[in-house]
Amino acid sequence: MTVVRLPMCTSAGEYAMVPRGVVHRPCNAGPVEVRFVFITAPALDGFFAEMAELNAATNGDPPAAALREPGARWDCVFTSLPGGDGRARMVNEPT
Repeated sequence: MTVVRLPMCTSAGEYAMVPRGVVHRPCNAGPVEVRFVFITAPALDGFFAEMAELNAATNGDPPAAALREPGARWDCVFTSLPGGDGRARMVNEPT
């Protein structure tokens, strides 16, 4: 995970807390598949449901513009998005 441009690594059984409004980016820096639980307060279930639908509709490759609208509605800011019609690769585990 990157938190405010600083790498933060956790191992199995560990956790990281990211305060509201802090720029962060979950990622897997290792070669082994990773699973994690993402808990938000207040709940962002609707936001993640919209992201899942958008990812499914675009095969995990949505246009950056398509991310900005739900991001604004749910008070979630995507940073480092490509400009114009650029695409942002987002991959979620299939359900």
